[in-house]
Amino acid sequence: MGNIVMNMSMSLDGFIAAKNDSPDQPLGEDGQRLHAWYFKDNAQAYNQELEEDLASVGAVIIGRRTYENALASWGGQGPLGNVPCIVLAHAAHVPPKKPSARSLPS
Repeated sequence: MGNIVMNMSMSLDGFIAAKNDSPDQPLGEDGQRLHAWYFKDNAQAYNQELEEDLASVGAVIIGRRTYENALASWGGQGPLGNVPCIVLAHAAHVPPKKPSARSLPS
């Protein structure tokens, strides 16, 4: 049986993105501040551990808004390139007119 790992960053007040998140600013206005603070002293150790962890990822589960906001910055694929990306959305959601390069069949 495989492992399931959950990984997410958020501020102490419970927000994942700052105000006004959009495709131009996937993390919102000044949304990189949390990541900049964390990586300031930990980047080398974190990147090495992250590379090892990402080598074993079989699929990514992501929310619709995060996926649509960040798709352009991922080069039209997903957060991990060719790794399948499962996008969660409400049943009433209408998919974007232009499908991504890595769409899963319905």
